[in-house]
Amino acid sequence: GMGSRFWCNNSGKGVTMSPSKSYSPFKPLNFLINGTLGIFDVLKAGFESVNILNSLGSITFLLLFIQILTGFVLSFFYMPSLDQAQKSIMYIMSDKIPYGLFIRTLHRYAADAMILFAAAHMLRKLFAQRHTSTRSVGWFVGVALLVFTVLITITGYILPMDGRASEILKFFGRGQITEVALLIIYRAFHIGAPILVFALLVWHFARISRPPVIPTFALSLIFLGVLAVIVGLFPIAGKTDLKAGKYVFDWIGLFTIRLGSPTIAASAWGFLIAVLIALPFFGRKIKTAAVVDPVRCSGCFTCITLCPKNAITQKKFNISRNKTKDVAFVVRKKCQACGICVAGCLPQVIDLEGFENKVILEEVKGLCLQ
Repeated sequence: GMGSRFWCNNSGKGVTMSPSKSYSPFKPLNFLINGTLGIFDVLKAGFESVNILNSLGSITFLLLFIQILTGFVLSFFYMPSLDQAQKSIMYIMSDKIPYGLFIRTLHRYAADAMILFAAAHMLRKLFAQRHTSTRSVGWFVGVALLVFTVLITITGYILPMDGRASEILKFFGRGQITEVALLIIYRAFHIGAPILVFALLVWHFARISRPPVIPTFALSLIFLGVLAVIVGLFPIAGKTDLKAGKYVFDWIGLFTIRLGSPTIAASAWGFLIAVLIALPFFGRKIKTAAVVDPVRCSGCFTCITLCPKNAITQKKFNISRNKTKDVAFVVRKKCQACGICVAGCLPQVIDLEGFENKVILEEVKGLCLQ
């Protein structure tokens, strides 16, 4: 990492661990002073800050923010009327609205990207076995978020009332819809559902004490820059294409209507949701947890601040018949046995079940002596 490093020295008196000289990546002679190792650590730390695989969830939230912002701008010009819907979309993409085509394209592409990144985020958690035990609540919320995201995307394609909207309505057995139905789709589904999604995200993040809500500044700049370039180079169908009824089918947002019939689509989605909900019950269970020695606990509660899952609370402990003290207490159902509290406890009164400090220190000494 970028901080102090440690090295082991076997001088016959046991294992000595000593911090190496720290360095700054901003020193002009950093390479000459620290050698290739210093440059490697700088590049490694820089790559970690822009590693998109570590920020799939936060990028999904960033895309939701883009959706809300661009949707808010588009709502000033969109008319939820059977006669005016398509005309208002054409007006948005005309030269009369500065960057209208760019904003609508960004709104469309952000919706597709949000589905892809949400699915990738869930796959990463699945392969990393981070969907079981105490993490199952976040997994279930994530399943709901994925379903609502797809639903919002489908309703968004109905609003322009163009050829694509007609195809969607025919798939669901509705050749035409009423003015009231369009207004309900616009207000209840395309505006109300994102509010529900935001509430679910708050619940999703509330389980973590320091959730990575927004990607790093460097990654955000790179991602937004790439997205802006894609939007600029590949805008969606223009005004002329809308008049001619031409459109490109969106396989990401509308794959559901290519499943044959509403019955098949409902069955496929029902099966997928059932599998996703059942996965946490068949994954690896976390059987160990951190344990605090209440007799030796000093009550500094540093562990409460360090715990990323809010699994440690304060609790009264009886020292004698008439005397109590506040100590740290681990809520076993929330603990994920990450060991952060063990490393951060200065009095060393926290252990992981099966991984006592003595055992760990002996293993570290053995590695250093090799």
